[in-house]
Amino acid sequence: MSEFIEIKDRYKRKRQRLRIRLGCLQLFHKPVWNLLWLPMAAAFILTAWGQKIAAGCLLSGNTIPEVLHPLFSVLLPITAVMFSILLILAMLEWIGERTARRNRRYRSDILFTDTI
Repeated sequence: MSEFIEIKDRYKRKRQRLRIRLGCLQLFHKPVWNLLWLPMAAAFILTAWGQKIAAGCLLSGNTIPEVLHPLFSVLLPITAVMFSILLILAMLEWIGERTARRNRRYRSDILFTDTI
């Protein structure tokens, strides 16, 4: 049973990697997809702005002990960078998934149409 789960997990990881790769390739082949970077840039700016506000609120008041201030001053930027990377990967996977579904639908339409 565990071997089946391991094979299934390996398949999911490979599929996700291929979807992200397909998303990257689609950004080069179809420049319209590059318009999605505008909301992403806005999300990055809002994340950085929110991080500065959160740092100011958390580190200035008496909400956390003085001992944890260095920890929070390091963890907040790391969290912002990780959130940005995850957002980029999610967008690339979404583009790859949409492209793969569209290709599958197109191929099935060609396959099952009566051309005679």
